[in-house]
Amino acid sequence: MIILTINCQNDIMFLGDNMRKIRLGDKDKSLKYDFRETCFGIYKKGNQMLVTFDKKYNQYSLIGGGIEPGEKKHDTLRREFLEEVGIKIKGIKHFVTVDCFWLAGGDYPMESLANFYLIDVDKFLDIKSEGSYEFVDIDKLVLPLPYQNKAFELFKEEIKK
Repeated sequence: MIILTINCQNDIMFLGDNMRKIRLGDKDKSLKYDFRETCFGIYKKGNQMLVTFDKKYNQYSLIGGGIEPGEKKHDTLRREFLEEVGIKIKGIKHFVTVDCFWLAGGDYPMESLANFYLIDVDKFLDIKSEGSYEFVDIDKLVLPLPYQNKAFELFKEEIKK
């Protein structure tokens, strides 16, 4: 993928093969940002989304996580789905990348480069995993992380077309 700098807040750029990248938030040059690149899967069944629920923070999240050194994005997504919820993925298609400058926890400067993919599930495996998944009605789902929320908003717009 081509990495572009987008000067206008919340602009959408279309890259090759209709790949989209969005910049969310403005980078404050007086702050030192930690950087983390992640991958998340979007899976819709009927009018529901597949998500995890974090009891510690009392919030929903799309399934995914950080890219490990030397790991390809598709491999990250497959690994995270197996580790987190015991789901095997069969199909992956890029949806959007969100480059987000934000204050994690309200005061910790982060640049989160979050890659979102539309996925097809192969199997729901009965194995021990880190967490559990659930399907939540799209109209009731709230995703508090800014980059996940932006991708989810775009997804809702797409399915209304």
